[in-house]
Amino acid sequence: MSVLAAPCVPFAADWIHRALTGRSVHLERFPEVIGESSRTLLDGVAQGADIEGDMDSVRTLVSLGRAAREDVQVRVRQPLREVRAVLPGGRTLSEEMLEVVRDELNVKQVGFLSSVDGIATLTGKPNYRALGGRFGKQTNDAANAIRSLGASALAAYQSGEVVEVTVGGETHTLAPGDIEIIQEAAGNLVVKGEGAYTVALDAELDDALRAEGIARELVNRLQRLRKDTGLEITDRIKVAVGGPEDVLAAATEHSDFIRHETLAVEVSVAETIPAADFEHVLEVDLDGVAASIGLQKVPG
Repeated sequence: MSVLAAPCVPFAADWIHRALTGRSVHLERFPEVIGESSRTLLDGVAQGADIEGDMDSVRTLVSLGRAAREDVQVRVRQPLREVRAVLPGGRTLSEEMLEVVRDELNVKQVGFLSSVDGIATLTGKPNYRALGGRFGKQTNDAANAIRSLGASALAAYQSGEVVEVTVGGETHTLAPGDIEIIQEAAGNLVVKGEGAYTVALDAELDDALRAEGIARELVNRLQRLRKDTGLEITDRIKVAVGGPEDVLAAATEHSDFIRHETLAVEVSVAETIPAADFEHVLEVDLDGVAASIGLQKVPG
């Protein structure tokens, strides 16, 4: 599309093409007519449909993962180790799609499971309002039959498969809404579900993850300070970080990351920041930990 658009909108098309390929669109050959047009286009449409379906799955996983973070009150800037996911039909996602999930949820790994076994237990809660209109006086019998369903039947119902119960000697197919599926997390995982989608977030933090989270928070506060002091985004700066031992250790370990993200030529770490050396110094709160940051524009 960028190549086709280049003669009409040369600057915008060139910007898009460079972002995608690293090359100028105006040095590319103009598209040629596809020989077997119908077959090729149909394959493209099918591939596009797969991509759209995968992207829908990505959105759902990200939404559930962020809800799990909110439950344990862990900010998105704090990296986490892993999220495990169950998709409809035991599907998985391509590496390109997984990169989006990892980036949006700020997790190191995304693993897929064929079922919720091992990450959650399922309990079926009868929906008396929905059951009452169908079973009448046998509603309690239907509710008891639902309570006796095993984990595999509940998982099948959650995935949209046909699940039947026997009430009064007759077999009935359960309709959507007859059961409320309640998922209880196994171990220290935080589990969220929506339909046939389930996400289990490992919210435990080790020292390495905490240090990376502190470094990301420092970058965020330094960028805010840069903006508040009126510096241009291209201005080079010197940065200082002060505070307790864990903050200093994190800033030292991730100094390259802080330097790259803030366009700093230097990152100094000390318990206190010498005010004489830095024009802008600010006390900050890093998730309950008091620290200080300083920056100074570098001439030229």
